[in-house]
Amino acid sequence: MCIAIVVLLILVSTLRLETESEKKRYGILQAIGMSKKQRNLEIIRKSAVRGIISVIMSVVCYLGYYLIINASMLTESTSPITVLGTLFESLAVYGLTAPVIALILIVLFLAVFLICFISKLGLNKFSIMDMLHTEN
Repeated sequence: MCIAIVVLLILVSTLRLETESEKKRYGILQAIGMSKKQRNLEIIRKSAVRGIISVIMSVVCYLGYYLIINASMLTESTSPITVLGTLFESLAVYGLTAPVIALILIVLFLAVFLICFISKLGLNKFSIMDMLHTEN
């Protein structure tokens, strides 16, 4: 839980810095004709891509970790698919069936998506001149 809190704090901090750096870019795009709707669609697209990547990376890291820990189970006669099958059987004993795992991954996607999307909503409160203004 502590690691998750630290990761979320780092993510929020990074997204705030990114939002500050993107103000000028979105200001220029808006000055040459980009509408707020187009900007919001781009923000939604970027947030969705980050959410999908986070889900894929979490699954790959967990399955890779499990295969490394259980490398002794891998022999010439067994495949990694068989070892992963034993993982899903052992998870099902604790109530983590396929629908529950899918629900957890959907919640992870939504959490990352919402964090990314909400951090960029601050761009809507700036005018074009505020976005293009650079401090020396």
